[in-house]
Amino acid sequence: MRLSLHCYKSGHHQFRHSLILLGLWNVPSEPPTAGLWLLRRYFEKRPEDASKVALFIRACFIPTTLSPITTRDGIRASTEEHNRILGGVKKIDIFGPAMDRDVPIEGTLGALKELVSEGQIGAVGLLEVGAATIDPACACYVSRPGYRCRDFLLEHQDTYQRGGSRM
Repeated sequence: MRLSLHCYKSGHHQFRHSLILLGLWNVPSEPPTAGLWLLRRYFEKRPEDASKVALFIRACFIPTTLSPITTRDGIRASTEEHNRILGGVKKIDIFGPAMDRDVPIEGTLGALKELVSEGQIGAVGLLEVGAATIDPACACYVSRPGYRCRDFLLEHQDTYQRGGSRM
């Protein structure tokens, strides 16, 4: 469980102590979703903290082989599983799927865009992308062929300067 193990190794004993007091340190669950079960238990006990946390989920891969599953059905299944584990105590703010070179970025982003419009996730996070992928991804997401990421950033510059991060 990366969340608690990472914090413990970093010397954040106060965080570990808080989890122990809340009864959350040894959450019985199977990896790789152990961290989500931990968050669910925490937010069930402290619901007022849910709005103070931005939850970025990186998913859409087979845990045993770390092979990506970024088809429309794979993305939807992964999102539904994560939301099921969270049990409604916290919304996925940003969902970042593993990227699969065999699946066109347009297909992956199309599925993610559907999930955003349905309210299943708050925003899309792109991981493992390069310069050749960013512009087509941005054009696909805003449904404007030839649109570039630079155009998007320039259009929304005021939002970023005010401290906003979501469109």
